[in-house]
Amino acid sequence: MAARQIAITVNAKAVQAALKRTNKILSAPFIKAELRAIAEAAKDEAIAKTPERFTGNTKAGWQVVSRGSVGWILRNNYRAMRYLEKGTKAHGAKRAKRMFIPLTKKAHSAGPKGVYRNRKNYKWKVDYVLAKRVKGVPAHNILRDLDTKYGNLAELRLDRLIRKSF
Repeated sequence: MAARQIAITVNAKAVQAALKRTNKILSAPFIKAELRAIAEAAKDEAIAKTPERFTGNTKAGWQVVSRGSVGWILRNNYRAMRYLEKGTKAHGAKRAKRMFIPLTKKAHSAGPKGVYRNRKNYKWKVDYVLAKRVKGVPAHNILRDLDTKYGNLAELRLDRLIRKSF
């Protein structure tokens, strides 16, 4: 009785082509480019969600910065962004009797000392007010919402790339 035999053959060129394609898709520069595109999309949405008052510095402060070999960070170094993201409670003046609150861009640019020096050019309750207490700013939660949305998107895209490579 003769033993049954099975012949297994492999097309070596096809395997090599598949391995090259997999190496190209799963390479660090390719993944970094994919993640950069996701980070830029998140940046565009963050800019759209950021409120603009007098100068536009908060909107202009969004940056996508490289982190390590394949990561990206979306950040805003403008000092008011912390208060917009987390919000503030009702509070009063810390060092003065009253807080200076500009109502126009002109008063905002001059600041409290500039307004005080040129009192004739600024009208109280039109250009500025002095308040003992303020209500506070509600939290906008811009980064919290983007982290959830774009973090999941990055996982899905990378998963799709891995499946595509095989």
